[in-house]
Amino acid sequence: MRKYETVLVLNPDLSEADLKEELKKIEGQLQTNGAQNIRTDRWGKKELGFRMRKRTTGHYVCLMFESDNSDLIDAATGLLRINDNVLKFQAHRIPDRVRKFRGNPHRTGSNGEGSESDFVVA
Repeated sequence: MRKYETVLVLNPDLSEADLKEELKKIEGQLQTNGAQNIRTDRWGKKELGFRMRKRTTGHYVCLMFESDNSDLIDAATGLLRINDNVLKFQAHRIPDRVRKFRGNPHRTGSNGEGSESDFVVA
């Protein structure tokens, strides 16, 4: 199972009930395309960095899910693109292995080579 994350900016004019309904609709579309373990994290209504469709605020939502279907992101982005309540979105796959940085990568050890302890792979 591969892990995916989609961050949405939804129309700020949506009421609380409309927002819940819109999120259920989006989650349902993800499930029909093969998404499992869908988790919704609502970040709230926040000010945008720039105007989008004459709006200065938006409802931020993060959807995290898993799937074996590699075409899921293409199908999901196609559906989000035509949704009028979605101002902006970004969908991507979360890598299985995360490379954690520790220390300066240009630091040299006593033998003149970089130390292997500078990088840790989790």
